[in-house]
Amino acid sequence: MKLSSQTKLLKERDIKIISDIPFETMSLCGDDAGVPTLSFVEDKKYVSSLSPHISMLLTTKAVYEECEDQLKDIGIAFTSKPRQIFWELHNTYHDMEYTEQDFPSEISNKSNISLQSYIAKKNVIIEDNVTIEPFVCIHENVIIREGSVIRSGAQIGGWGFQFIRGEKEVMSVNHYGKAEIGKNVEIQHNSCVDRAIFPWDSTKIGDNTKIDNLVHIAHCVKIGNGVMIAAGANIAGSVRIKDNSWIGIGVTINNRTTIGEKARANIGSVVAASVPDYGSVTGNFAIEHKKFLKKMILDQRL
Repeated sequence: MKLSSQTKLLKERDIKIISDIPFETMSLCGDDAGVPTLSFVEDKKYVSSLSPHISMLLTTKAVYEECEDQLKDIGIAFTSKPRQIFWELHNTYHDMEYTEQDFPSEISNKSNISLQSYIAKKNVIIEDNVTIEPFVCIHENVIIREGSVIRSGAQIGGWGFQFIRGEKEVMSVNHYGKAEIGKNVEIQHNSCVDRAIFPWDSTKIGDNTKIDNLVHIAHCVKIGNGVMIAAGANIAGSVRIKDNSWIGIGVTINNRTTIGEKARANIGSVVAASVPDYGSVTGNFAIEHKKFLKKMILDQRL
């Protein structure tokens, strides 16, 4: 694909192509899709963290002039609104060779699926010995591996919360990615797992992970194996939770945060920064658990 092929958008928007290098997909500037990619930068501080696979970049003339040496091998297009134009292009490219080809849903006859559930007619794979209870909704672009259980009321593969403010309206961003549920996962009542935004990406739930009632897992989240997430947890977009971690009741985890292996986010924590392997945090904002307990004891003595 080339940006110059979008003649209608180029005419309607203030876009000046300096060098037009082909790309295969789109991504945020720090994400690595593994193939030539179109992205955007509005602030020079992000130029140093560009993915090595970015071949084409939407940016402002001011940013380019300050970072020209760092961007000399990348295709460049100037626009006063790189972020907005990027997401408009993302939505437009649905009609081109951007998303994967549709296929009829493949549902194993060895699975136990309620007649009162909804499963999209295309782009769904459900393997052997999967249980789907009544009033579950399985949207497009979902894979559920063998032995998993989806309890009543759960929503798997819906669109996430991604909107862009324009001059006159708020634009909804299309979600072209997948939601992948591993083996022997259990997702309990009325929980929600959103699918990823970009076609190369997936929201992933690892093998043997257990998710309680009323849990929200946003787009592009990556959850490892053997993780336990208690009721009411809120996992924001692009969070990574490593193997065998514990997420307590009512925990909120900020976007693009990492929870380390065998780490704990304890009851009610608001996790605004990454937690190391084997770490344990508590509080709002969450701090190391022992420090939280010491502070609580001191407060009680005052």
